[in-house]
Amino acid sequence: MIDLRHSHAELEQIAYAASHDLQEPLRKIQVFSNRLVWLKAQHIDDESKHTMERISTSAMRMQELIEDLVNVTSLTKQQSEKEAVDLNLILKQVQTTLKKKL
Repeated sequence: MIDLRHSHAELEQIAYAASHDLQEPLRKIQVFSNRLVWLKAQHIDDESKHTMERISTSAMRMQELIEDLVNVTSLTKQQSEKEAVDLNLILKQVQTTLKKKL
């Protein structure tokens, strides 16, 4: 049991470090890509606009993944009561979310 606690503590440290270290470059990507679009708004073609939108979307997705990583490690610390859930409802919610992202 001690090894499990130690492993969990290490996982938390890794998740914290990863989230902290990844957030700043990610913010820079978002800021600079938005600035580029703003500076070149009059001279940017449709393909370039589409590419910049994909960069922005990918950066937002990366932000969500980082937040999920932190949330997963914090969830494993919490002790909560177990309750029954409708997995069909959860599956529908996940499918709806994924459709919106694609």
